[in-house]
Amino acid sequence: MNKTIEEAAKDYAYDIGDSDWERMRLQDAFIDGINHIMQLPLCDRLTAEEKERMRNIYYDAERGEVNGHYDVYPAPCEVMRVIYSKDFFKEEE
Repeated sequence: MNKTIEEAAKDYAYDIGDSDWERMRLQDAFIDGINHIMQLPLCDRLTAEEKERMRNIYYDAERGEVNGHYDVYPAPCEVMRVIYSKDFFKEEE
């Protein structure tokens, strides 16, 4: 079953809140928090492990290696640069 953000926030607030007032405040806080997170660029929402995995996929595609095969794959690289920004794939110092 898929829940909306509002439904999930309401259920969680009900589970941990002690009063209706507290549950309402928690629900509002959860919804505000998730809305803030969802407005961040995608690359800012990834974990360190997810970022590393995406960088590895990008570098493999840039070199032309996909699943052990070598060819030229410029389109996936360009799509990834558009989604994550060019700065995401710069070497970190």
